[in-house]
Amino acid sequence: MSSFPEDFEMPRTSEGKPRQVEGKRETEGQNLKFSLVIPAYNEERYLGRLLNSVEEAKKRYAGEVEVIVVDNGSTDKTLEVARRYSVRVASEEKRCIASVRNRGGKMARGDLIAFCDADNLVDSRMFEELARVMSGGEYVGGAVRIKFERMSLGLAVTLAASNSLPWVVGVAGGFVFCTREAFEDVGGYDEDYYVREDADFLATLRYYAKHVGKSLAFIRSTHVVTSARKFDKHGDWILIRKVCFEPRLWGKQRHPQFAKELWYGH
Repeated sequence: MSSFPEDFEMPRTSEGKPRQVEGKRETEGQNLKFSLVIPAYNEERYLGRLLNSVEEAKKRYAGEVEVIVVDNGSTDKTLEVARRYSVRVASEEKRCIASVRNRGGKMARGDLIAFCDADNLVDSRMFEELARVMSGGEYVGGAVRIKFERMSLGLAVTLAASNSLPWVVGVAGGFVFCTREAFEDVGGYDEDYYVREDADFLATLRYYAKHVGKSLAFIRSTHVVTSARKFDKHGDWILIRKVCFEPRLWGKQRHPQFAKELWYGH
């Protein structure tokens, strides 16, 4: 279920008319400004390599990219690592990944806001590919393809499910992006979700896109490589087992303990 309110009314113009897609939008043009939001909790091992990959991607892109690292109460050297790079650093006390993403999203100054987990690596073509797809103004946001650092049967099934979601239900997770306008209009991530917040956010964006005459983009020409650390600790079938066979996890405020184990237990 999307968190989009049933009584939601689309933003209106100064004349009181529902906002429509007319003419050139602020997201049109090849040199879009990106804001990349990275939630971080005890990420000293992974954050540096992600930021290095971001630097390589920035070199290939003619536009501006700001990076925002949102620390979620780290007790290791995460902040020390972040400050070695040209990034903006913020903090969020609430132990809820949706809240951390929203903290960064509200700080963002870019035309497009992207959300990337700290244990990912971004493809060097990331920003130029996102700009190519989004410059036409027909999308409000979307996601990119996911790869794992290592493979097994369990990870292969998880990967197939993740990369098939756009074709099955119209959403995906991993590396999520949207226009700043869309982020503000839908109110960001629903902070009642402790897991699946990215899928819920994309489902909300999909609903929103229909109201403004646009759609979501699933970009297969670029990708993120994500670590297998959660699977190393909890088993390669953890997401399939929990998400597919425990439907109670799909509701709001249902399993903060599972979220704590999965996202804060590394």
